[in-house]
Amino acid sequence: MNASCAPRSRRIGVGFAVAAGALLALGGCAAGQHAQTADEVPVVDGVSAQAGSIALRAVTVSPPSGNNYAAGADATLELIIVNQGRTDDKLLEVTTPAADEVRLFADEADSTFTPPPPTPTTSASSSVSGAASGTGTASGTGTPTGTASGTPSDTTGVTESGSATSTAPAAPPTVESIDLPAGDHTMIGYAPDQHVIQLHGLTKQLFPAQTFPITFRFEHGGSVTFTVAVHLTSPPASRPSVDISPTAEG
Repeated sequence: MNASCAPRSRRIGVGFAVAAGALLALGGCAAGQHAQTADEVPVVDGVSAQAGSIALRAVTVSPPSGNNYAAGADATLELIIVNQGRTDDKLLEVTTPAADEVRLFADEADSTFTPPPPTPTTSASSSVSGAASGTGTASGTGTPTGTASGTPSDTTGVTESGSATSTAPAAPPTVESIDLPAGDHTMIGYAPDQHVIQLHGLTKQLFPAQTFPITFRFEHGGSVTFTVAVHLTSPPASRPSVDISPTAEG
């Protein structure tokens, strides 16, 4: 009885040793993988959203040049808009409570347009008026009589007036919409020649990783509201890849 139990005990002990070794090995692999991925930084920080056949990809606010965006400042978006439908569409409007208004521009140069200072103009007018009168009479009695009156005036009624006005500064050259060709993608905010979506007049300070709601409205795709964040670091070294899969919609 005792002899038969001994081999079984040894087998159980060996089983525990193998199991413990496997757990240690797996634990070491997991720890190594965790340590490796913990130091990795995503190439693109952004969110995705869908409005009908319009896909919004890698939507984020460009990182601030300093520690944050000050209230009243402007910020721009980085994103890719993919029209997966078979009909051309347009981005008509972007709104958010984080800014007084959202402006659409054809390119970076237009978005950084600085209007020239107002040009003052002056106008002046003057008028001069004068009056003179004289009367005379003569009688046949040889006694000439005469009366004369005159009120010469050289500068009577001289008036001068002057006023200065200034012309209003030119408005920034915004666009009403952004065209979205069917079966194609539109990159915004990644290069100077691309369209710009500008959050004009921020209503509060914005810090990296801070989020806020934003709404996109399209001509055919409808509207979509989602949460967007301020980019954590400098712009990505590479642009995100785009997968265009036409849908039956549109």
